[in-house]
Amino acid sequence: MNSNDPALANAAELLVKSVQVILDPGSLASSRAEAQKYYDNLQATAQPQELCTLGFMLSTSQSPIVVHAGLQFIKNSVCYSWNKFTEEQRASVKVLRRVLYEIS
Repeated sequence: MNSNDPALANAAELLVKSVQVILDPGSLASSRAEAQKYYDNLQATAQPQELCTLGFMLSTSQSPIVVHAGLQFIKNSVCYSWNKFTEEQRASVKVLRRVLYEIS
């Protein structure tokens, strides 16, 4: 789980924009549908470890809705795919969880 990966950084940026469009009552229905499609596709195709990393990246946002989306990614990764994580990845998640708890 490397948050310095340019592909993950790009995915996180697109995910932030998607969440903001999805939850913005002023956004066009077509924009909202496209953003929802990206969000759902990412959840369906990304590895649980990537989703967890994205969740941690989003959880440092200033926007409460983006933080919430990031925490949902973490929760879903841990609750439904914990067995797919290696021991090293599990240890990383536990450390990041402690850090996140301390800064909140």
